[in-house]
Amino acid sequence: MNIFLPFRSIENTLNDYLNKNDLKELKSNIEKILNKKYDFLILKSENDTEWFLLFNSFNSRFWLTIFQDPYETKNRIIINEFLIAKDDDNQINREKIIDAFYKSFGHIGPISIYSNNSSIFWLEMGFILEENKIYMTYKK
Repeated sequence: MNIFLPFRSIENTLNDYLNKNDLKELKSNIEKILNKKYDFLILKSENDTEWFLLFNSFNSRFWLTIFQDPYETKNRIIINEFLIAKDDDNQINREKIIDAFYKSFGHIGPISIYSNNSSIFWLEMGFILEENKIYMTYKK
């Protein structure tokens, strides 16, 4: 039995959707929310269809992957790590940071986590399991 997966042609690169100023603004917003300075690193794939973003501070780190999947009809932003220092970790700060991600990346694609990371924290933040059962996606 032959199974054909739908395949989309990726005509735009992530550079067409994002620029460093957008990401610097996101970094600034995170710094304002948590009142800390963050180091910021972008790693890009060779063909510019996948970016890894790392925001790092003392006892706090956010690691995101933005990618264009040819087997999906949309781009996707994955939160790989979401770690807030214990002193700053509260529901209000979590919501503000997720909202900052959404404001910066919502036009590119859904903000998601992998479904195997299904702690109650993500459900409280408004993440819902997708039909494909691979991702939980933020629903604002």
